[in-house]
Amino acid sequence: MGDFIRDLRSICLPLYDRLKKNPKPWTDEHTRAVQSIKSLAKSIPCLSLVDEQAKLIIDTDASDGYGGILKQELNGKISVVRYHSGIWNSAQKNYSTVKKEVLAIVLSVQKFQGDLINKEFLVRTDSKASKFIFEKDVKNLISKQIFARWEAILSCFDFKIEPIKGSENSLADYLSREHLLKTTSSALNPQPNGTASWPATATEPAATTAKQSKQ
Repeated sequence: MGDFIRDLRSICLPLYDRLKKNPKPWTDEHTRAVQSIKSLAKSIPCLSLVDEQAKLIIDTDASDGYGGILKQELNGKISVVRYHSGIWNSAQKNYSTVKKEVLAIVLSVQKFQGDLINKEFLVRTDSKASKFIFEKDVKNLISKQIFARWEAILSCFDFKIEPIKGSENSLADYLSREHLLKTTSSALNPQPNGTASWPATATEPAATTAKQSKQ
């Protein structure tokens, strides 16, 4: 159901704790989580199937977690195809903001790859630095190796990156931050991962294509 419900991971977090060794006793928080899941399952939103003629768009954002939305634009109308969100592991929590933003792109493209292979699509992010990260000579060896791995993953895809204002990326921003609600009752209240090797001298200020990087 994670493709249909944008905050499912946060709602399920109390239940994930029950999967650990020596879990804590069942509490009202777990009961509310189960009730919320049941309620959401009864009102799963209608998402769109990908139309071959549509322009595909991915909006991503990162903060204490990450979020991605696969959308399509057809005849001037934009519809949601899938949602995706997640939380950082112990190592990723220590990443810089830029590194998290790039990783959010990688993870979202990976999640939606079934709809993206052999298609051109647009990635929109409110992190301008993410667009140019692979153009720079990263001095830190560990970071350089990490970016190289991510670049290899994205090299299978054909996409543009377009920086946008944070106000235009509100839903992806919400997906990346909603994990902060995991310990509060509000988190239990139902609510509505081209190539990355972009050219060093981009001629388009709004977007840089993967194909151009190979020329």
